[in-house]
Amino acid sequence: MDSQNDLAIPAQDNSDFINNLLHDHNLQGLPSVEEMSFFDTDATKNNQLNLCLESLLDNSPFGLPISQEADPSTNLQNINDLFNPSISSGSRSSYSLTNEAFRLDGNVDLPMLTEPEASPGQGSVIDMFPALEAWPIFECDPIMQTNHCPTTATDHLRTLYRALSDQDICCKSNAQTSHAASIEPFVSGTRDKLIAIVQRFSDKAQRVHGLLSSEQETNEVTAPFFFILPAPSVLDSLLSACLGSYELHYPFLSAVSMKTNQLLDKGSDQVITSLKLLLMMAAGAMTPAASHTHRLAHGLLEICRVFLSHLVEEDMRLASNSDLLQCALGFNIIAAWSGDKWQMDVAIYQKAMYIEILRRSRLFEQPSPSVPLSDSAAELMRVWRDWQEQESKNRTAYTWLILDQEMCLFQDSTSTLFTSGTDFNISVPSSDRVWRATSAEQWAREMRHLDGGTITFPPSLNEHVKRFRALDTAKDVDTFVPTTLRLLLCHLQKIVSQVRAMIVDIGASGATSKATRHHTSMVLVSVHMDEAQDMLQKWYSLASHRCTDHESPAMGATLVLYHLVSLNTLTNFPDVERFARNDDNVQFHESSRWLRSHHFEDHHRIFFHCGQVLRTIRSMPEHTRPAWWAGAVYRVALIAWANSISLPDASMEVGEHEHKEFTHVVLDELAPDHSLIEAYLDRHEGIPVFSRLQGGHLSLDVPGEILVHLASVLGTDPQLTFVKGVQLKLLKLAARWQQSTPTRT
Repeated sequence: MDSQNDLAIPAQDNSDFINNLLHDHNLQGLPSVEEMSFFDTDATKNNQLNLCLESLLDNSPFGLPISQEADPSTNLQNINDLFNPSISSGSRSSYSLTNEAFRLDGNVDLPMLTEPEASPGQGSVIDMFPALEAWPIFECDPIMQTNHCPTTATDHLRTLYRALSDQDICCKSNAQTSHAASIEPFVSGTRDKLIAIVQRFSDKAQRVHGLLSSEQETNEVTAPFFFILPAPSVLDSLLSACLGSYELHYPFLSAVSMKTNQLLDKGSDQVITSLKLLLMMAAGAMTPAASHTHRLAHGLLEICRVFLSHLVEEDMRLASNSDLLQCALGFNIIAAWSGDKWQMDVAIYQKAMYIEILRRSRLFEQPSPSVPLSDSAAELMRVWRDWQEQESKNRTAYTWLILDQEMCLFQDSTSTLFTSGTDFNISVPSSDRVWRATSAEQWAREMRHLDGGTITFPPSLNEHVKRFRALDTAKDVDTFVPTTLRLLLCHLQKIVSQVRAMIVDIGASGATSKATRHHTSMVLVSVHMDEAQDMLQKWYSLASHRCTDHESPAMGATLVLYHLVSLNTLTNFPDVERFARNDDNVQFHESSRWLRSHHFEDHHRIFFHCGQVLRTIRSMPEHTRPAWWAGAVYRVALIAWANSISLPDASMEVGEHEHKEFTHVVLDELAPDHSLIEAYLDRHEGIPVFSRLQGGHLSLDVPGEILVHLASVLGTDPQLTFVKGVQLKLLKLAARWQQSTPTRT
């Protein structure tokens, strides 16, 4: 822990910085740093700090520093350790965070509120979020109506064309995520062909957004922006960054099949292939590994949106084309976590449309055939190609289900696929080892090893669900690959969301129904929720003992989702966000009672799952985390904050006055089966804490500090628009909370 002490900022450095900041932003009327104590618990001084923070939120560009990326191999736990009971509070894992970002000694201190000088053509941080409070998800702050939101697509396109015209673009893919050995490098001819195809849709995007008219197209002075792609080496790095981040979590992608220079030689498929490549470049530009190309991402994604819409509108039959479905899937994955309000909206609408297309095509209902292996080289190649085509369909179908689960979880809605009565008879994805075979011979060897001479696809999700419901212990089944465990979790999430919806409906009808009937309904729903919790525990037992790859990033992401789904059995997150926005005008002295009436009974288990989400995320190097990881931290921040507020008075007294007499239970470091965790959950022994970024522990009885601490966890990569936006939301909530609670932060 001592090694992290150098992350603390000297008080004098903070004082000079903040005084200069007040002067630069014409805020000299606020109390100076000398009049405020950043490390004193005096309530009056703390009020001054709150006022200062609130004013800065309202009046200055609220940017956070661009962090220096730490070596992800340093001080990180292995995901396999998530099941290891020997992890103790002494084995620390450091978040990547610059020392300028946050200081959390004593009172909540000011975060760094300025940003480095913007690059030419880039606006301030506040300009990056003109519609932050209109995001369709993560609504902890007062919501902006959509009709008041400025549009962003035109600015995204201008930024893209400016960057492309400068050709001053470099992209060095993280060596640990590089798929360079698998990706065929771009050659100039392929790049030129791609430019020629994409230019048509670039012009269309300019016309759609008023950057180009028919008269301008013939005017040399106001000619359209010509779409010039970066150098082939940059394109290679973007594709590598995309596959290095997204292939880990979305099984329809394959670096092995990326024969870049052959993809555009497929005649009628050239247009769709160009769209696929452009989407991969946009995805790569949004990854931490490609930090110098982030300004390209949103403009590329907007061209892809116009591109995709045009293809479908031109020929609706293409909507069920397997290649176009993959393009639509890729667009929705990128747009959903882009951090741009309008692109996030489009992802929600398009996901619903394409899932309906998938459902009507009955793709999920078609079982996968078995085929005998052959020793003939020519026949073997044909069988391999047929298998690849079928496996690609299976993976694309279930990746839609995975994306649906992710988006529905963060939207707090029920999966469209599950509620539409879809039969999941198509086989779940095969082993990644077989999928990534580079030759027919290697594939045949793997298949014979797995299936003994016959090509048999794995069971369907329906079959897995039936077996899961029937088994008593994890010892009764064979091993599971992470993707299958993820799909089983989709089924459990559906059950939890349906029970949660029943609770909301019963609560809404409580005023009009008879007391006896209302009580009976709540008892029955409670039984259903208990059953859901039992199934989640059974799932975790499978993940602990029967997973083939505990160390994979896919398994890490699945564990995060498991804890978030478990939290949904204990809390109603829309109620938490409503409380955070203060939609019901709840006064501070009533907040604890209000929250306790909204399903915050099991404080210990809520804190436990929150800590395990943080622990799992921390075990994953940043470049291997799923695109939505900041959203998981957001949910943990709000739930832990609300849970802290709703603690009974007796618990607060123990937390505030008797810490030294109890053992600290570091919930974001200890494994679930650690003896301290078990004592905390079963006998309520110990004081729950989170580990601070610079060493020491964060008490969970101070709600405001929880928000600021978890906002600082997002400081690992504030360059990403989505991560930065989530961080700003949490800090704005923290500022409002500090202002409304003068004696307790």
